[in-house]
Amino acid sequence: MRISLTFLIMNLILWACNPAKQITEKVETVRPTKLSFQLVINRENYLNSVYGESPQIAIWLEDSSCTEIKNIYVTHRSGKNDWHGKINCEVALPFWKSRLDFYSKKTEKTQNDIDGITKATSKNDMVNVSIYLEPYKVWRYFIEVNVAGDYNEYYQPYTKDGIPDTEGNGQPSIIYSGTVNLKNGIVDNPEIIGRTMQLRKTDKIVKDLSTITSAKEIFSSIKVKVL
Repeated sequence: MRISLTFLIMNLILWACNPAKQITEKVETVRPTKLSFQLVINRENYLNSVYGESPQIAIWLEDSSCTEIKNIYVTHRSGKNDWHGKINCEVALPFWKSRLDFYSKKTEKTQNDIDGITKATSKNDMVNVSIYLEPYKVWRYFIEVNVAGDYNEYYQPYTKDGIPDTEGNGQPSIIYSGTVNLKNGIVDNPEIIGRTMQLRKTDKIVKDLSTITSAKEIFSSIKVKVL
């Protein structure tokens, strides 16, 4: 009995000293948070334009320190730069493209593969996309939208100086934005923060919207939610 008891005690000591056999504490896993975007496009709006084509749209996130960008959605032509059979509209979504360039130079790459988030416009005029994010972070979201050929009295096929709108842009793209606080699940309502330019690419947002008419009504509704 003495030999058996000694053997048992030695085995218990070895078991206690073996890290592989010790019971580890449970590590709480952090579940990602789902952020969803639902955009309803006003069909009558783009059908009344010269070309009658659905809008170009980009949706993306930037963190508060401007160190990270996450692309969520972009329409096919702008994402692939595929204007086959159409006018090559480089000014369709110029602000989004300028942000891609900014982050590409800063980090040597963008956070998401553009091919992976490039999609055709939905036939039912809805964009319904989502992304999973690590919680406890604040993001700013952006939605840029542009309908080609939506001319008005301020944006004509030719300027007053006779300069042609060679890309058929019409009214420039409009940028919506808001803030998402994933810690408490609060999302700001999207607001128009400005526009771009009709005839050239720009990385600046022009806040003056006095010349914008129908371009402010491309969406019937925009809903951004933390789920």
